[in-house]
Amino acid sequence: MKDVREKDIKELLLESINLLKEQGVTAIYISLDMDVLDQAFAPGCPAIGPGGMDSPTLLDAMTYLGEEPLVVGMDIVELDPTLDFRDMTSRVAAQVIMYFLLAKERAR
Repeated sequence: MKDVREKDIKELLLESINLLKEQGVTAIYISLDMDVLDQAFAPGCPAIGPGGMDSPTLLDAMTYLGEEPLVVGMDIVELDPTLDFRDMTSRVAAQVIMYFLLAKERAR
């Protein structure tokens, strides 16, 4: 999170994607661990804590990744609806999926 706080999330993702391209990677699959979010945004995660990412940054990241042709799919892990408060975490997860899919559609 220190890197995310000091740099723009899109800049970090671009650096990572370019590194993978240099290594000859031809497809990227994203597995999003919802524990990346700060506990204020994701009470439905088993291992949350303070200092994590905020929801707008995550949505920006997933939109950016959805626009990247090398990214071919994604999933979400570490979400426990039995711990969720007012479905906050589930709603963020649903938004993540929608932002990613909409970006994929626009990029086609």
